[in-house]
Amino acid sequence: MSRTKVARKPRFKARHNVVEVYILDWTENDNCLGLILDVAEGGVCLRSPLQLPVGATVELRVMLGGSEEELLASVRWSSGDDGVFESGLMFLQGETGPGNELGRRLLEELSEAQ
Repeated sequence: MSRTKVARKPRFKARHNVVEVYILDWTENDNCLGLILDVAEGGVCLRSPLQLPVGATVELRVMLGGSEEELLASVRWSSGDDGVFESGLMFLQGETGPGNELGRRLLEELSEAQ
């Protein structure tokens, strides 16, 4: 049985890209810390110790401009093993989510911190 290897290197310095991850509407109500590996205007690639369920809505709490912001995202994919998982998250649009504006700010702030 082959194992999935997670070998992606974070694009940003670790002290600037740690976020709190809360899985919403999940019976276990787990939360964890996540490490942003990459970010685009529409979402992020995240490493975490929990496998995030595909299709779940998660809340990411991240520091932007000196204040904590909450980003809602949908889990598009997740893979890994042995407590190291990578997930692709797409920011939610509209009234309940920040859309692409916070994604742009997150990308700018992480890029400047390098």
